[in-house]
Formats: sequence, C-alpha cells, structure tokens
Amino acid sequence: MTKWTEEAIEALRRLARSELTGKQIAEMLSEEFGAKFTKNAVLGKADRLGVKMFFRPGALPPAEPRVPKPRRDPKPKNHAKFVWGGRMTARPTLVVVPPPVEEIAIPESQRVTLEELRLGQCLWPLGDPASEDFRYCGGKCDSVVDSYCRGHRALAYVPIVRKKKPAWRAAG
Repeated sequence: MTKWTEEAIEALRRLARSELTGKQIAEMLSEEFGAKFTKNAVLGKADRLGVKMFFRPGALPPAEPRVPKPRRDPKPKNHAKFVWGGRMTARPTLVVVPPPVEEIAIPESQRVTLEELRLGQCLWPLGDPASEDFRYCGGKCDSVVDSYCRGHRALAYVPIVRKKKPAWRAAG
C-alpha cells in the first residue's frame, strides 16, 4: 500500500499539470520519495483529490458512435397444414368471443361499502373504485368460503370444457 505524504500529494498535483502519463508520474514519485507508487495508485489518488490528469490529444482514439444493427424482419410463420392430395391449405383463424355478460339487477339496499362488507356476502365490485359511489354486490353467498353470489359466480368462473379423445386414440 502506498503511503501518501503531503509532499507526495503536492508533487502529484504539480506533475499532473505536465504532459506525463500516469505510469511516468508513478515512476518519478517512486524515485523522488523512495516508496513504490504504481500507475493505479497515482490515478486513484488523483481522482479522489479531484486533480485532472493531462491526457495528450490523440493518446486515445476517438470513440466511434455505436450504430445499431439493422433488425431483420422475422420470418413469416408457416400456418399451412399438409392435406393428403398434395395441396397446402391454411388453417382457419380461430376467433374466441367471450360470452355476453349479463348484468344482474342488484337492489340499492343490498349494495354495501367496504366497511359494511361481512363474511358470506358477495364481493363483486360495482362501479369505479375511485368514485365515492363504489359498492360491492353484498348478496348472500351459498357458503361462508364463497366470494360471490350465484349470479356473479357464474360470470366469474367459466367452466372448463374438456375435449373428448378421438375414437382411434381411445381404442389403444
């Protein structure tokens, strides 16, 4: 570890104004003070002291601006399906349309605020949560562990439709 004295720091400041590299300054400080000064010790101390080192123009090549690589267009996906007979046919596009949401008529007397909500009441939100007239359904749930009344449960949970196995797979 390099021992930095006040004299060594003053010499570093003086030498930093000259056109010397960090390695040359380190060698000169080592000769002058009899201690081992490395290039990294000199540069680190200069940085901590806020001393600007003189860098010769042209010592480092100018940084070239990065040019982003042109993006390649992704290959078009082949959605064709082979059909016996040598023809390629495109797969039909599947459009999933959610079932229409039927609005359930909820009487104003049944609607509750968050503070009025109790266990076994429907948690279905009604309106904009940021507005003051935001309420919950508050209808009676079938059991205490249910979150929604029957009408809202039908809207919230869509039953899973399992596809039947083809006959040729079921036989094996």
